[in-house]
Amino acid sequence: AGCTPDVNEANYDEFSSHFWAALRGKTRMEKGVTGCDYDRDGKVSFEEAHAYAILTSRNIDVPVKTSGAYLRVHGKLRSGEEKSLLGYETPYSELLERARPVE
Repeated sequence: AGCTPDVNEANYDEFSSHFWAALRGKTRMEKGVTGCDYDRDGKVSFEEAHAYAILTSRNIDVPVKTSGAYLRVHGKLRSGEEKSLLGYETPYSELLERARPVE
């Protein structure tokens, strides 16, 4: 985990291969990569490349965003006094409506 055990470069399946492929628009082997521009603004951001790597890698490692790790520890869900926050009972349709394309 973390690196690929495969010595054949065409089979590399670790985070950095997918991340850089999304930013470059092609893999290490020069094969075209599309569908990484989730907000369709004509360019692939680091956040979009990160999302692409998470969605396409078959590796057992799960990349983590520092903001996501922080929120898991310090984030709050809706409570009696915090009506505007999301809760466990929030419908999936509302989550999709509020989410940005890379989320």
